[in-house]
Amino acid sequence: MYQPLGVHRLIYRTRIASYVKAGLIDYAVKVFEEMTLSECRVFGIDYNRFIGVLIRHSRLDLAHHYYSKMAPLGFSLSSFTYSRFISGLCQTKEFMFIEKLLNDMDRLHCVPDIWAFNIYLNLLFRENREESALEVFGRMVERGREPDVVTFTIIIDGLCKMKKFDAAVQFWRNMLDKGIRPDNKACGALAVGLCDGGQVDLAYELVIGVISGGLSEVSTLVYNALISGFCRAGGIDKALAIVSFMSRTGCKPDLVTYNVLLNYCCNEFMFEEAVKLLKKMECSATEPDVYSYNQLLKAFCKANHPDKAYQFMVTKMVPKGFCDVVSYNTIIKAFLQY
Repeated sequence: MYQPLGVHRLIYRTRIASYVKAGLIDYAVKVFEEMTLSECRVFGIDYNRFIGVLIRHSRLDLAHHYYSKMAPLGFSLSSFTYSRFISGLCQTKEFMFIEKLLNDMDRLHCVPDIWAFNIYLNLLFRENREESALEVFGRMVERGREPDVVTFTIIIDGLCKMKKFDAAVQFWRNMLDKGIRPDNKACGALAVGLCDGGQVDLAYELVIGVISGGLSEVSTLVYNALISGFCRAGGIDKALAIVSFMSRTGCKPDLVTYNVLLNYCCNEFMFEEAVKLLKKMECSATEPDVYSYNQLLKAFCKANHPDKAYQFMVTKMVPKGFCDVVSYNTIIKAFLQY
């Protein structure tokens, strides 16, 4: 009895789908190969679907194999499948093949979806391929792929890690000029990057500017980066002003905030202020931890007050169970040197 080829194609597709659903990818490959060699006509959509399956199951070599068969047949991947392919190749860092896919997309006048674009940019910066990353960024923008806040965050973070602070700030300003609101991660990338590079005043100007202007709401991570930066630079007054500002915005100081301030006070032998901070922490919802107490313990020892350090440890730390090996080593070393 005569059966149309369309029926055969439907049977092949059903068998492939059932094997994929069961996780039997090797069997699905055999059926797909059988389908391509049969009299049944295979369409571009079949290659798109199957290559998508192979990518999802990390069978990238097979995906490459079947992709190479598409062009001679006059088929091409959809933008989504290209994007999925690029993101999959990012996991194995196959830069040459990614570039081939991007060039093939250029010829088809399509660009990767924004999520694949961002994954590739992030990989390039992680691998210290800054020039390639910025070149890809330029090419994608020229072809109509508008960057989003994630794109700018990746670039700002990458440039800051490479100490390219002027370029990072330029991208920050470009993002604002495009009307893109920086989110917590974008603010964090700039604040942490600039503060680590000693550009604390600039970080404060740019980040607090967008917060004050109502363009962004940030977490304690961003505020703590600025507070830590000013403490390292000796700007305790500015650090305390940020603590006051963050409280007014509804963002409460956390354990990291207090420990940063406590570390500064202890390093500067500001014992009264350090003790006040500890008491403030004890009276608030933010309980001190072992690090908090060890900071003050070390400060007493550095100031040649081992007796005060010992008394502090016995009366404050031991009852709370906050003595660790660092505490005992600090006290022993202080008495040996006294």
